[in-house]
Amino acid sequence: MAFTYGFNKNILQGVQALRTRKRNAMFYVSGHTGVIHDLDTNQQQLLQGHCNPITAACVSKDAKWIVTSDTGLDSMVIVWEAASGTPVKTIFQSQMDALTGFANSGVVALGLSHGARFLATLSSTSPQMLALWDWAALPGPDEVGADDAVPFAPLVFAHVPTTDLQLSVAFNEYVKGHEGTSLVTNGDSRVVFWHWSPDERVSTTAGEDGGDDGDSGGGLVSQHKLHFYAPPIVASEFKHAMGAFTLSIFLPHGEQALTATVDGDVILWDRGLPEEGLKPTDKKAVKALQLHSDVAINVIIATKDHIVTGGEDGMVRFYDYSFHLVAWFEELHAGPVTSLSFMPELAPLGEGGDEGAGWRPGSVPAPPRRALVGAHKSVGEALDEELKAADFLVGTADGLVLQVHASKFGQLGVMPEDQSTVLIEAHNDAVLALATSPAAPLLAITGASSLLQVFDYEAKALVVSRVIDEDPNWVAKMEAAEAEAGPGGDLGEIEGAEPPGAHLQAVVYDPTGLFLVVGSATGAVNVLDGATLALTPKGHFTTSKGAVLHLAFSECSTYLAAADADNCVAIFRATEATQATLSKAKTNSKVYAAAVAAAAASAASEAADLVASTTAVGGSGSGGIFVSSSAGVLAAAAGIERPELPPVSEVEAAYEYVGRFRSHYAQIVGLAFGVGKDDAPRLISLGADRHLVEYDLANSSVTGGVAILAATKIEETAVPTALWWHHNNSYVVADSEYKFKVLTSERQPAVRSTYLAPTYGLPVNALAPLPSRSGLPRYAAYATPEKVIGLLKLPLDGNPNKAMGLIAQPGAVTALAVSSDGKYVFSAGGDDLAVNQWGVHTEALDVQAALGGEGVDPYAALIEGGKDGPFYEDIKDYFYYAQILTQGENTTEERDVDNHVHVDRLPDIMRALGFYPTEHQVDNMINQVKYSQWDVTQRIRTHLDFEELIMIYVNHRPVFNVGHAQIAAAFDALGAEQVTGLLQRERLFTFLQSRGEAMNEQELLECLAALVADRDIEEVLGANMTAADFAESVLGFDPPL
Repeated sequence: MAFTYGFNKNILQGVQALRTRKRNAMFYVSGHTGVIHDLDTNQQQLLQGHCNPITAACVSKDAKWIVTSDTGLDSMVIVWEAASGTPVKTIFQSQMDALTGFANSGVVALGLSHGARFLATLSSTSPQMLALWDWAALPGPDEVGADDAVPFAPLVFAHVPTTDLQLSVAFNEYVKGHEGTSLVTNGDSRVVFWHWSPDERVSTTAGEDGGDDGDSGGGLVSQHKLHFYAPPIVASEFKHAMGAFTLSIFLPHGEQALTATVDGDVILWDRGLPEEGLKPTDKKAVKALQLHSDVAINVIIATKDHIVTGGEDGMVRFYDYSFHLVAWFEELHAGPVTSLSFMPELAPLGEGGDEGAGWRPGSVPAPPRRALVGAHKSVGEALDEELKAADFLVGTADGLVLQVHASKFGQLGVMPEDQSTVLIEAHNDAVLALATSPAAPLLAITGASSLLQVFDYEAKALVVSRVIDEDPNWVAKMEAAEAEAGPGGDLGEIEGAEPPGAHLQAVVYDPTGLFLVVGSATGAVNVLDGATLALTPKGHFTTSKGAVLHLAFSECSTYLAAADADNCVAIFRATEATQATLSKAKTNSKVYAAAVAAAAASAASEAADLVASTTAVGGSGSGGIFVSSSAGVLAAAAGIERPELPPVSEVEAAYEYVGRFRSHYAQIVGLAFGVGKDDAPRLISLGADRHLVEYDLANSSVTGGVAILAATKIEETAVPTALWWHHNNSYVVADSEYKFKVLTSERQPAVRSTYLAPTYGLPVNALAPLPSRSGLPRYAAYATPEKVIGLLKLPLDGNPNKAMGLIAQPGAVTALAVSSDGKYVFSAGGDDLAVNQWGVHTEALDVQAALGGEGVDPYAALIEGGKDGPFYEDIKDYFYYAQILTQGENTTEERDVDNHVHVDRLPDIMRALGFYPTEHQVDNMINQVKYSQWDVTQRIRTHLDFEELIMIYVNHRPVFNVGHAQIAAAFDALGAEQVTGLLQRERLFTFLQSRGEAMNEQELLECLAALVADRDIEEVLGANMTAADFAESVLGFDPPL
């Protein structure tokens, strides 16, 4: 991974400052990756290791250690060294499960003691387990395997004594003498205070009662007693009811604590008194104060001089230890605060002589206890003195990270917007669409938040961003509303006064990079200026109420197509003025690229670098000229200026709406343009209804609407999942059965070949070629619906060694894009809010393919037992027997054995091997052999050899065998009773004789007789049957376990 855009706004305190004397950095979480972002160099150090979204993170006080955790399958807790980004300790799911006694425990909250010796974890399961780990004493990654749980026993642990799920944990940093011996946790309704002593050891053995405060889990025994006290909250003791709790902290003297609530209150806890029947370590609620007005306090921090709070209202407030308000940052306009972190080297908790040094216990006198119960100051009162605090980071639920300049508070002439600097502007809702410019290193990111951003992916910098309004005429309506309301009028009561943001689901650049088009969930299509993101004149179209799922441009940019959730395709055509602008843009780009190449040729030392960095992008779907930033630097040095592109805002109307056609009855999964034999653009769409539709662009018009050339059913059983117009002679279709089908691009397309697709997780649902200078791509990127993206080495042939995959996102993969120079692949993760940029190193895939062997070897490795196994020998026997049958079993003539069999024997061999293809699949297999050399020889083949047989078998056989689940699904589709699961025999027979590849009555009876052998068919089937009856009695399946 080269870079990641966005961060997880939902992790409380997920943004932390890592400023030391050697670097100015911050830590945050993006999806399943921890990020150390250097604020001076804009470089990222990526902490990769989690398979699930990171759910909790914390940083040590000295900024030397980072801890991350997640929940779910294969979850883990990882301790990282911040300086190097190296994982030094890992607690695997198996160790957590052994501790809690539950599967897939995971961790929802973390805490580090002030010296970072002890790590606290709160499990995600109920009953919860609180565990304290002396993590430095645990075995390292090379010392123990993931399945060896015993060495990972925590030092202290206990079950949480409440059903209220605890979501926050904090150490008491101010206890003198023993580090990490006092903690506090809280859930929505209960606060629990914990303490333990290194001198108090547990003497029980596993399985024995550890006392009222001891505990054990999964056969492990806590080494020390972990005592707890969950103080009651008596409503009558407070003026009003307390809202749900958010988080708790200890105050500097170590005996008092605060718990924040969703109502803006804080509860002050003090030590218990013996006369009240409490231990000194127990706490009681003594006071409640409101610090934010009826909104949640999400973050609260105690420093040397202040209690600092961040609220759902987006405000950050500083209180002294009498709860007097001394400073406030209330005009950040960044959204609800979810993280607060002071810069360590300037932190107000200490002077810090060493790298990352800060406050240490006992270095600061504790404030007087009586001062903590005073009344707090109103916002309107004046400051008594200048605010003494360091700059701090603020992370918000709106996807922003700010650096707030505390020293500017209260300064005359400093406007509120000058008090902070935006460090990260990310999406606060699902990221759903990506697009790269063919003319510059630009990446467009958009999604449900209505935010459209364009990044320079080489400089890793935000170029331009804009919130796309659902109604582009909102400004005009607002002006009219203001006029109607008059001076001082209440706009809040006027309909349309608030701009509705567009839920964006698709984005695409045109091949010149002049236009950027976005499609929304309400069916709107907006044609934007690719440079400024301004809406072009008459560039807003609302053609459907269904969400726009796919957008595509023709190579000449003359046509734009949009596929929506109503299973319709809309077509737009460039106006004459736009076509002239596009032509000028292409000419300018080509002239510039040629000038740069000529300059490079004159400098031998720079030629190689420039050839590698200047790429003429060819092939279908791209007509622009891409010049990378390194080539641009050389061009500037040579005095070559890039011609300015024509301003699209001067065009009266960029595109006109031609029409819309409902061409499918199930979701459209692919939309692509290609080029015909006469260089005219062609448009096809592919649906989950298994139909491929081609549109008649030449005869489609504004008056006549959209015309259709052909609609062809291309599948019988599999459901198409992705479409790629490979080149002018063929399409590639991915399907739900983990296959790639290569189809001819004729008006009535036919399947020419079938290849095994990657089987990492779910079937492939997105394909994107990596551009190459030759025009025909040599590699392609792919994505699956969940987690996985990868690379394919072309041409497709089903060789498993020519494909690789990796976990790119912790959940859904909602979008895939490739850079126009083929150096990067981008993936979006939807709800994880992360867009990851991956460097492409095709040489590694080349090496993998070479090491995997040649000829039949890679395919034989996929057969049970390999080339030395008995099944491989069975295939040989069937192949030789097919040769015998070709000449006749009883012939007395000399056998003509030439290692080939006729294609007509192919179906029989497959059935003998246990693969029972449909007639449609038989045709596909035979055609693959017949036309395998057509492009070279223009001849049809009639025979295949043994190695070809192995390849055909591996590529065409089902990836997964038919089992009970598939039979049950088929019975449901045929109309079995929902409750009993019974299906009438006559109904089954009717379907078999009338649907799909229908059998006549005689064929059906012969098949059933072969299946039931000597048994009576009617007795075996009965008048009604369940899926299980049919699977076991007729098909001979074993009962499910």
